[in-house]
Amino acid sequence: MYVLDSSAFIHDFHTSEQTATIPLVREELEDESAYRYDAMEGSGMHIHIPNEDTTEKVRRAARESGDLEVLSDTDVRLVAASF
Repeated sequence: MYVLDSSAFIHDFHTSEQTATIPLVREELEDESAYRYDAMEGSGMHIHIPNEDTTEKVRRAARESGDLEVLSDTDVRLVAASF
């Protein structure tokens, strides 16, 4: 399964594999890329909302590795959703 960030929709990514993403990605999209998101959602893409415990574990690990400052909330939640 592919967990998709906004760049997948911006750059018109295609796959025959299952896909998933989070609602925050949709909020980052405009115009054609937003339509791509909607179309993929309509064709079976999984929309996942990671739980807060997992999200906090990802934040803690990113803080410890020094990466938290460069990750957006969407990035953190995408990583959490992949777990």
